[in-house]
Amino acid sequence: MADEPDRIMYSTIHENNTDDDVHQGLTYQDIELLPDLSDAIALAETHNVDYDGLESLSEFKCRLKCHLTLTKSGNLKDKIQRQIADVGKDDKIKRENLCRMVNELKNVFPKKSLTQTIRRQEIVEELLNKDGSTDDIREDCDKRIASLQEKECVILIAGESSAGKSSLLNAILGEEILPSHMLPCTSCITVIKYYAYRNAIIVYRDGHIDKIPNLDKEGLQQLQQRAYFSKANQNKPHADVYAARKEEHDIAEIQVYLPLPMLANGLVLVDTPGIGENEFLENYLMEYIRTHQILGFMYIIMTDNALGIAEDRLVNLMSLIIKSQKSSTDIVKFNPKAALFVCNRWDMVKDEDKDAVRRNAINQLEKTWPEFEPKLAVFFSTMAALREQNVNPGYVTDEFVALLLGLQSLVNVSLDKRIHASYRWMGNVLQRSVHYLRTMVRTLEMSGRERQRKSAEATQKLNVLDRKAGDVVKHLKSEMEYSVRHISDEASIYLHVKYYFVLW
Repeated sequence: MADEPDRIMYSTIHENNTDDDVHQGLTYQDIELLPDLSDAIALAETHNVDYDGLESLSEFKCRLKCHLTLTKSGNLKDKIQRQIADVGKDDKIKRENLCRMVNELKNVFPKKSLTQTIRRQEIVEELLNKDGSTDDIREDCDKRIASLQEKECVILIAGESSAGKSSLLNAILGEEILPSHMLPCTSCITVIKYYAYRNAIIVYRDGHIDKIPNLDKEGLQQLQQRAYFSKANQNKPHADVYAARKEEHDIAEIQVYLPLPMLANGLVLVDTPGIGENEFLENYLMEYIRTHQILGFMYIIMTDNALGIAEDRLVNLMSLIIKSQKSSTDIVKFNPKAALFVCNRWDMVKDEDKDAVRRNAINQLEKTWPEFEPKLAVFFSTMAALREQNVNPGYVTDEFVALLLGLQSLVNVSLDKRIHASYRWMGNVLQRSVHYLRTMVRTLEMSGRERQRKSAEATQKLNVLDRKAGDVVKHLKSEMEYSVRHISDEASIYLHVKYYFVLW
């Protein structure tokens, strides 16, 4: 979770002005009350704020707010990304502790071939198998330990074609790693992980790999030429680009390694092709979900689409997830709460339409996604975020802060789900084991006379059940004999009548 001071700072950042604001001579209230462009330009010049390329009053306000926030609070993007890294640190400690506990549970049930097990242990294991708590306690413990030893928190970024998935990821990463333009350009799954230096690996379906040892300017060009649709596609007719994307390719995945602190403790971001575009890309994505432990999902929506959210694509993603996980052995199953919906291209929606578009998006998500809550949706402008970052890496829009806090919450929920899955399973096994052991102890503690009494009671109940069963069988036999006689009589009459009918 985010540190409380940072959350309070974000929630009140544009509210009360402090003495520090007055000392600086610039307040959020001053910015909000700017009446026109001329006053905005004057304010920007007074505070040495670069305003090249800004055209509208709203853009000036955004720039001035970013400048003031950086001055007052420092680089919020760096702060939140460090907090995301800290979530990974905390998760590592939890996983290590839980691994030890599961291993201790495993040692309670040693292999029969290796040691002389106590009869009580064997009985408890048999009872756990019968009640469905576990099929093989040692094997299940090994699976839980393997899941807990997996440090990666894989967040899958999916969404509609041309919704801006790659551009959004570039904004989070702080540079243009992935190709992005108006046409759909991601036809390969790209896995972004931590490493001490920048490099990339292209993994092909036949197992061989291509390495790009340095992701400098030249290395990025090599990556995009080998693995992605090149920039030349921007000059091709749209129909040709979409036709090319229907052709199968031989790339399994592209692995991009970056020395970003946010990724240092296991966070992995996976960029994917658009949902529902064609059968090949859909099967390609489903295979990836089936063979990897996906803990969370970020779904990117083209908010300025006149038809609203493409609900069929969202349902399609949910169907892909469920189908893929049915054939997987993952301990952690689909958790609809481990999702973040980014309504992108918010800058393309007219100001007077934003309230209506926001309500419509929330309503559609509530109808489509199970357990959806409004806090799972963020309305975001990648263009505005990149515009500010290109001027100053410390300029972070309010929308970008909301997106990063949403990502932090998503990582937290996703990692907790993995911990809780193994913790609940272990708790259930221990609870059932204690119950069976207590039952055995009570049985052993009973006196010989009491055991005889209990045995006599059980025998009497069995005799009663046996008599009742005999009565039921007799009754059913009697009814069956009557039914047979009745059917035989009916058949005889029918055959007799039919015989005379034929003679006639």
